[in-house]
Amino acid sequence: MTVRIEAARALLAIERGDAIGFMRSDQREEAALALGASRIPAAVTVLREALDGVREQDFRGVLLRAISASRQDAAMEFLIELVRRDGSDAVLAYEALKLHRESPEIWRRVEEGRHSI
Repeated sequence: MTVRIEAARALLAIERGDAIGFMRSDQREEAALALGASRIPAAVTVLREALDGVREQDFRGVLLRAISASRQDAAMEFLIELVRRDGSDAVLAYEALKLHRESPEIWRRVEEGRHSI
């Protein structure tokens, strides 16, 4: 799996935004995680769109972790809103946001969202 993630990261580093269309067609875990790690703002849009079409809980969790890994403000707000809604994705979103436990500002926002339910 690590080799595929590194290959996807390399493609994103070389092609930047042009690689997103390619990655979009391949919704494997590695592609999703590479998209999130790329921190390209448009990647969050691609991941959110992919999430809309996925019912499998395990892969939804991967997509949410990838969104979280992007560290984009819009991504954090999206995940915190999922936690607030307390729906089926709330636990997955909270788990995805745990990537940021060491960031006091982000984690404060997560906890505020969690307690506003």
